[in-house]
Amino acid sequence: MSTVGKVAAAMIESVGKTKAELMLAMAEAAYSVEHSEFLFAEWMVLNSGRIREACIELGVEPPPEGPNLFRRLKEAVTPELRPE
Repeated sequence: MSTVGKVAAAMIESVGKTKAELMLAMAEAAYSVEHSEFLFAEWMVLNSGRIREACIELGVEPPPEGPNLFRRLKEAVTPELRPE
C-alpha cells in the first residue's frame, strides 16, 4: 500500500480519537519510528495534558501561547527527542 493509502487508512481507523492520537497514527503510517515527525507525534500523545511540564523535563523553555504555537513547540522540542 502506498504511503498516502496508509495515512488514509490510519485516519479512518482513528475516528473518535484525540487529535494527538490521530497525528501519531498518521506519523506511524508515513514515517519510520526514528523520523522526527514520528518522534514528535509520539511525544505529543505521551504528554497530552502536560505539555508544559514535558518541555521542562526535556530542558526546553515552553513557548508562550500565541500564533503558531504548534509550530513553535515542534521546533523547540524535536531537536531534543531521540529514538529509544
